[in-house]
Amino acid sequence: MDDQPIHARLQQLHAQLEQTPTIDDQTRADLKVLLNDIQTSLQKQDRALAPPAPSLRERLGKAALGFEVSHPHLTLALEEVANRLAEMGL
Repeated sequence: MDDQPIHARLQQLHAQLEQTPTIDDQTRADLKVLLNDIQTSLQKQDRALAPPAPSLRERLGKAALGFEVSHPHLTLALEEVANRLAEMGL
């Protein structure tokens, strides 16, 4: 992943998700919840309020697997965020 801050990359991922019309409503809702959970975890980490949820990378990886064929651009973006979370120890 490039040097782009994780918060900016998450915003881009939200935008990509909104611009991908072929995702079913339930999957879109699930991804939005996951991305919001990641954002919340990062905010908590930024403020040192609580440790991040340990399952975020795992959940993100599973979400990416579901898009490998149908939405490769989302798969790449999800994997980049998962890698950045791993680099951050989340």
